[in-house]
Amino acid sequence: TEFQPRNVGRGTMFGAEIEWNASFAGLSQKLENLFFNGNITLIESQITMSDVEFNSRKSYERVGETITNVRTMAGQSPYVLNGGLSYTAPESQTNVGVYYNVKGPTLQIVGMGLFPDVYTQPFHSLNFSFTTKLGKEKGIDLKLRASNLLNDDVLSVYKSFQAQDQIFSRYAPGWGVSAGLSFKL
Repeated sequence: TEFQPRNVGRGTMFGAEIEWNASFAGLSQKLENLFFNGNITLIESQITMSDVEFNSRKSYERVGETITNVRTMAGQSPYVLNGGLSYTAPESQTNVGVYYNVKGPTLQIVGMGLFPDVYTQPFHSLNFSFTTKLGKEKGIDLKLRASNLLNDDVLSVYKSFQAQDQIFSRYAPGWGVSAGLSFKL
């Protein structure tokens, strides 16, 4: 199968983002180094199809389906959500955190004619991070990281009007662990 990127007509995109970084210090003095941070981005994108794309979709229009000359932009997710909970111990220079990320379904491949669009499905990523400084002079850095703790798959599906989604591709990245140790002489 061969895929060719093509420039299309006119497009527009607009969105909004909310970002936060909150300390739990207001609840208790003991929680002053516990933080909750993240952001939410909502995006609306639209592109005007070329006549060739529009006519190829229109010629395979199903009963009850309405084809217009606009669609979402390829590669643009309608939403992104990031969040994290972290704790920092200043005296030991230790930081531990858990972080979550997901982005919405994204048009990966633009369908033509009989071939439907392919969408990458949301990938739920949960990651862990631990860093600390060791030694009398705090000259040793220890880092531990774990990724994809939910063991989610990267899934892309064909999406077609009134049809059950069919798998286009599935990739299982698995979870990962890494450790690092560095020191200053």
